[in-house]
This record gives sequence, structure tokens and C-alpha cells, in this order.
Amino acid sequence: MSPSDEALKNSLSLLEAILESIHHGILVVSHDGIVLRTNTKFAELWHIPENVLASKLDSTLLEYAVTQLADPGEFMSKVTELYTHPEDESLDLVCLKDGRILERISKPIYLGGGPAGRVWSFLDITQRKQVEEDLLREQYLMAALMDNIPDHIYFKDLSSRFFRNNRAHLQSFGLSDPAQMKNKSDFDFFVKEAAQPQYDDEQEIIRTGRALNKEELTIRNDQSRNWYNTTKMPLLDKDKKIVGTFGISRDITDHKRAEDELRLKNEQLITANTEKDKFFSIIAHDIRSPFNAFLGFTRIMAEELPSMRLDDIQKMALLMRKSATNLYRLLENLLEWSSLQRGVTAFNPASMPLLAKTKESMVFALEAADKKEISVGYQIAGDLEVFADENMFASIIRNLSMNAVKFTLKGGEVTIAAKKLPGNTIEISIRDTGIGMSREMVGNLFHLDINTSRKGTEGEPSTGLGLVLCRDFIERNNGKIRAESEEGRGTTFYFTLPATEKADPPDSEI
Repeated sequence: MSPSDEALKNSLSLLEAILESIHHGILVVSHDGIVLRTNTKFAELWHIPENVLASKLDSTLLEYAVTQLADPGEFMSKVTELYTHPEDESLDLVCLKDGRILERISKPIYLGGGPAGRVWSFLDITQRKQVEEDLLREQYLMAALMDNIPDHIYFKDLSSRFFRNNRAHLQSFGLSDPAQMKNKSDFDFFVKEAAQPQYDDEQEIIRTGRALNKEELTIRNDQSRNWYNTTKMPLLDKDKKIVGTFGISRDITDHKRAEDELRLKNEQLITANTEKDKFFSIIAHDIRSPFNAFLGFTRIMAEELPSMRLDDIQKMALLMRKSATNLYRLLENLLEWSSLQRGVTAFNPASMPLLAKTKESMVFALEAADKKEISVGYQIAGDLEVFADENMFASIIRNLSMNAVKFTLKGGEVTIAAKKLPGNTIEISIRDTGIGMSREMVGNLFHLDINTSRKGTEGEPSTGLGLVLCRDFIERNNGKIRAESEEGRGTTFYFTLPATEKADPPDSEI
């Protein structure tokens, strides 16, 4: 065998090996319809028996093949088109009845400068198409989830820059195009004190690989605040290497507000129950005491009146008057406080002269001060006017001034002063030279749930309700109250009320 024959033999042997080793089914047909070559894979793909292959006729193979096709007409139309145009190439898909999908490629064979036949290649891509369809479905489902879930979903790189966001997350920033957010970070949307903790959390996740779940407060550049329940996790590539983070955040702002409101209502309920208990305690104890005294006096007078001297009767009557007066004042405070708690207290703020209204409210305090030889002074400018509810103001002055007299020894002093503060506010003070209070007692004032009541310097009763009433009335009139005291040196109560806004005088004419 000549070297050239040997080389040809080797080439044919190599071509044969290639044809039998590839996954494509190969059919080579001459221009006159004679089958020049097929490989084993072709027969396997089309389930063609040996006797059909042995015919060597393209038409016989086609007759056998079309019985397996889902759409024979379309298949034969393409075959006819290519045989009519021998120089054309094609690439399409063929669907079989058994569900398989074949990729069909056809190209012309050139011999002597012109087309001499055609090569057909068939590749079973059923599995690949299924994978592609599954992938497309997964992508569709993921897109549907990302675009319709109300939670915010976002992906970040190792530098905590966004590279993927769902629709809800974009819309929360007033954005519609993902490109508007790409490569930006939390520092572009939030104030630094809110963005920095988020960045630090993500860097910790990248460093440790540990997921994080927390409630976080976000403050945007427009100062709007929202609470989120956030879960963040490391983002891994196919080699399990951390390449960033991804997170899911749910807006819980309304939930947090509801929690705060519920907590406030619970606190208010606890306070209301405590004050109710105190209220009943006052009724049970403090009202009973003057009633018992009053009943005792009347019993004595009923049983011993014929034998009592006139001065004894007068003395008894004075004691009864004192008991009745104390009872009246206590009942007055209880009724006012009860009305306020039930929200039925009328509130009609109006402008009024401070000095005149203060003196009008001092009737009871002056009577008590006169008996204890306590001097009462005023340091209030005549032109000062406050804007407050008149009845509430009278109750405030009455209770604070009575307290001052009650805890001041005989011969002491009580001074009521007022001054204008910035912000159209007037501060009123009631100072006494009485027994004073410890720092602990001062800290517990204005609370019904803590017992700060004690008797006055001459045994006058005290419940603590008056101070609570003053606090509530003052706050209702947009003011504040506080106390300063030192044991043995007296006490000063300060409270503020809005000043009457006076119009500027008109410019004088020239």
C-alpha cells in the first residue's frame, strides 16, 4: 500500500471514529437523494432499524421519520425548502411525539465548486430544554416574588453597595428604575447615625459569616423615621465564598406605634387604678375622720346640751365649723379631681389680671393664716395677665396657698410672687418659711401612688390630693410645676402659665 493510500486510510479511520464518538446523529445525503453516510447515534435518535438504513434512500428514511414527529407537515416543509435551495443552511428544533426535542442543523456539501449534497445533524436537547425551561420558570417565580412581596429585599456587594433591589424597596425611596440605586449605599439615603450601624452590621456578617436579625430605626435624609424588622445574611457564590450580603426588611412602624400606644395606655391604666385606690383610701379614711369628729360633737351636744355652759357650746361650735370646713375643702378637691379624671371638667381659658384673681382665690388661706398669725405678701406687678381657665387657676392658688399656711409655724411668712419669662410665659411662685421637706419627699410629690401626706404644724389634715390636682390643672393650661425645699427653711412651689398676648401699640401719627 502506497503512502498516500495509507494516509487516506488513516484519515477515513479518524473520520469514522469522530462520527461514532460525537453525540450528534449524522446523516449525509447526496443531491440525488442517496444516503452516503450515517452514524450509530443517528439510528439511535430516530429508532431506525437496519433494514430501513440498508435502503440507502433518503425518501425511505423520511417516511419512517415522519411517523415519529409531533408536526410532520412543518418538518417536511423545511426539508423541501432546503432541497429546493441546496446552498441554504438552517438551524431549528424538531419535536417528537414521545416528548423529545431534537436540534436540527443542515448544511450543504460542496464538491467541484458546487453543492453536491447535504449534511443533517440531530442532537437530543430534551434535557437541556427542560433545564432552560425550569430556569426560566425559577427566574419568573423569583421576579414575581421580588416584585410583589411588600417586604424590602436587597443585595449588596462587599462594600455594602446595592446591586439588586426589589420593587418595594425601590418604591420606598421614591425610585422606579433599579439603575437609580445601583452602586449606592445606605449613606446616600440615610443620615450618618442611621447608616453607620447598618454598614457595621453588614461588615460583621461578611467577616463572621453569621446571619443577623434585629429591629432597627432608620432616619432618612428628609428626617422621616421608620422601624424595620430586618434579617441580613451572607451572600455566597458557587464556591461558598462570601461575596456580599442580602437582606429582607419589613416595615413595622405602625406596629411599634401601636406598641407604644398600648404601653402608654397600660401605664395610664396602672396610674388610673393606683389613683383610684388612693381616691377610695381618701374617702375611707380622710373623710371618715372629720365625719367622726362632727358626729362626736353632735352627740355631746345632744346628750349634754342642758348642762353645757355658753362658752363650752361656742367652743364646740367652732370645732364643728373647723371640722366641716376641712371636710368641705376635701370634698371640693375630690370632686374637682374626679371630674378631671372623667374628662367632664369644663375648660374655658381666658385672659385675666393675675394679681386681682390671685387675691380673690386667697380667702380660705388668709383666714387660716390669720389664725396662725402668718403674714401673707404679694410681689406681683399690676399689669401682668395670664391666659388660663379661671376656675382651675383659683383651685391652684387655693391649694398651694393653703399648703403653705398649713406647714408654716405661727408667726411665719407666705409670699406670692410672679415674673415674666421669655416665650410669653409667666412664672408664679408661692414661698413659705415653714418646716420644709426632705429631698426624697420633694421627689415624690405630685404622685398619688406614693404617700407624702403629713399633718400640718397644728395638726391640720393633709392627703396629697391637692398637689396632684394642681399638677393636672397646670398641665391642662400648658404650664409646668416644680418645688424647691429645705428641711427647716421652708418650701417654694413654682408654676408657669401662658401670659396674655398683648397687641403692640399702634405707631403714633406724625
